[in-house]
Amino acid sequence: VSIDNCNDLHIVNMTLQTMAFGQAEGLLITGDRNILSHVTVIGSGDALQANGRIYIVDSTVVGGGDSILGRGTLFCERCTIRSRSVFMWPRNPKDVHGNVFKDSTFIGTDAPTTIARSPKNGDATYPFAEVVLLNSMLTNIAPEGWSDAYKGGNVHFWEYNSHNPAGSP
Repeated sequence: VSIDNCNDLHIVNMTLQTMAFGQAEGLLITGDRNILSHVTVIGSGDALQANGRIYIVDSTVVGGGDSILGRGTLFCERCTIRSRSVFMWPRNPKDVHGNVFKDSTFIGTDAPTTIARSPKNGDATYPFAEVVLLNSMLTNIAPEGWSDAYKGGNVHFWEYNSHNPAGSP
């Protein structure tokens, strides 16, 4: 599903899914002040592409890797993100804040994976990235937590009070 250049949209109690494989969005949303509540998004790579300012609450995103891609400001509260490999690749422009997850759950569905990545050294295509985890539960996450970050850019991968299902940091 593609929702392009829509503002003040509120999607409630809906499942959006693609059966395509590869870089296949379950939802591509672009616009300002959009809200998703009690929504499930199922896709492959880039299961959710979030561009603009978006608030998601009590929802689930299921993807195959780089499950959340975006160039906007995404705030998720009480959401569950399931991914086979790295959860997200934020591509924020210089002056746009990235992804914030509050009281959310991240579940690696295959081998232990990482939360977010940005381009490796030498690839300055997307030099900005921002991901913040606040009080998030992490399951099947690699010990390093975060993937490679472009050291020539302005990358912020932050977390506070992350824990496993047993409550240990």
